[in-house]
Amino acid sequence: MGSSNKIYVIDTNVFLYDPQALFSFDNVTIAIPIRVIEELDHFKEEKNNRGRNAREIIRILDHLRQKGSLAEGVKIDNGSIVKAVFPSDDQKCPAVIEKDVGDNRILFTTYCLKQDGYTVRFISKDLNARVKADILGIVARDYLNKDFVSEDQFYKGWHEIEVPSVKLKSGT
Repeated sequence: MGSSNKIYVIDTNVFLYDPQALFSFDNVTIAIPIRVIEELDHFKEEKNNRGRNAREIIRILDHLRQKGSLAEGVKIDNGSIVKAVFPSDDQKCPAVIEKDVGDNRILFTTYCLKQDGYTVRFISKDLNARVKADILGIVARDYLNKDFVSEDQFYKGWHEIEVPSVKLKSGT
């Protein structure tokens, strides 16, 4: 899977949140499970931001497909390789994963990559999927793009001003 053993598996909800997410990870293999592509196809019909974002990432993938095989991996400008991945036929599914659930099929694909010896990071906006990944021994992270504002950067809406207590009591 490219020159690196490091693979970032991207969940559907990341692309629905930010269709440019592919370009946020430098010098790694970005794995897109086939189930993610199927889910994006479902969301593309929506007439909202999710639908627009699904259509945009599908266009991006189609553009990459024209540069090479997504099954073999296509190099992008930031040094990463984008690759469509399938679950392994020879891997046994852990009993905790019901394979007929969409999120679990994505996690199973991720699990297979880990079992094949790759250093895997599962990137998802879905807290429950990240918890399931952790149960399977997969490192899971929330996707935070560069426009993310941390809580300590929020405008609090007030200023602290020190006032002597005498002024507070007198009302002046």
